[in-house]
Amino acid sequence: MTLGLDTDVDDLPIFSPICTYCRHFRPAVEGRTCAAFPDGIPREMWIGDNPHTAPVVGDHGIRFEPAGPGRPRRARRG
Repeated sequence: MTLGLDTDVDDLPIFSPICTYCRHFRPAVEGRTCAAFPDGIPREMWIGDNPHTAPVVGDHGIRFEPAGPGRPRRARRG
């Protein structure tokens, strides 16, 4: 499966029901990025239509893994 990036982010929610809770999510990096999708998380995943538990073209072999006991990761303060 190939997913497309969506450059129009105005209609996207601030938090993702999937990505916000993934250990690979990069909240401190500008935009919607993670270890699997360093150039931008596909819209289907960000909005929760695809839980990213199966391989997707371009995910570098990285899939959803819980960040912790039901809590989203927080950006580190420098």
